[in-house]
Amino acid sequence: MASNSYCESCSGEGKSKAAIRFCSDFEEALCKECVEYHQNCKATKSHHLMDLTALLRSKISTLKKFYEVHEAVSLDFYCTQHDTEYTFSEWQNSGKTLDHLRKDRNDNVEELEKSESAICEEVNNLKNHLIKQINTLAEKVTTDLTNCKKKFLYQLRKEIAKISELYDSVQEREQQLEFLNDHGSNN
Repeated sequence: MASNSYCESCSGEGKSKAAIRFCSDFEEALCKECVEYHQNCKATKSHHLMDLTALLRSKISTLKKFYEVHEAVSLDFYCTQHDTEYTFSEWQNSGKTLDHLRKDRNDNVEELEKSESAICEEVNNLKNHLIKQINTLAEKVTTDLTNCKKKFLYQLRKEIAKISELYDSVQEREQQLEFLNDHGSNN
């Protein structure tokens, strides 16, 4: 635990925020925002957060407290009311945290599987929609092309008929002129 009452997480980022709680798991003082994050984060929501002002008023030193019977072993959790260590509850909390982590990972696997299926279905629907649009456009282009062809063929055939009529008329006049030229008088 830090000897001052500043948030150690924020201090690492160059900010000076007043600490209000102490996390015995991370052994660091936390400000209000970091406490909220700590309590909402799945990995740290089971951590023990203690009131910093009560800790500072208690007999706990800022250095790690050692168990009186086993002097080389540090305390995992210090109860200010009973002056005993709660290693068993720490193990229980670790078990709960690991169980939550396992459940979260299983939920993530299920969510990923569902997401993959949903995305594949969405891609397939989009593909089918695009194919349908392409087919509709192809039919429209084919219909428009057929209609244009019919229109131009009608127009061309009409012009061919007029040209043929004029050609026949010219041929007839040419024959008449030849006949007159061959059988007519010089007058």
